[in-house]
Amino acid sequence: MIFVLSIVLAIVFLSISLLHFNWAFRGIDNVAKVFPVIPGKKGPSQPSPFLTGLVAIALLAIALFYFWKAQIFEMELSPIISKYLGWLVSIIFLIRAIGDFKYVGFFSKIRSTEFSKLDRKYYSPLCLLIAILGILIQTLA
Repeated sequence: MIFVLSIVLAIVFLSISLLHFNWAFRGIDNVAKVFPVIPGKKGPSQPSPFLTGLVAIALLAIALFYFWKAQIFEMELSPIISKYLGWLVSIIFLIRAIGDFKYVGFFSKIRSTEFSKLDRKYYSPLCLLIAILGILIQTLA
């Protein structure tokens, strides 16, 4: 069971990482679809390629962690990292799914923007799924 759940999360994180690498090198076509916008205000600007690349690298590292959890390959990890990284990732994505009660998450107040519609339909449910799968992996391990 841990193998299957870990592979699913590894593929999800690898996919999201590749998307961020694409954005870092090519830019984002419609920034308002991936960043929250305050209605009536100027939309967000293009994020820096450097920061987008850092996010891509972090997501890739998480994907590698879950491939390691699935025992696809071996690597030396600190006992603290191997014990707590899965919990940390799960908690972060659970908090993201719940949101800030204004712009992102299931409980956001702003619901009329392109981002908020996509967030309710895709982004927040994906974050919740990541959190649930991560918690299952940690509790079964």
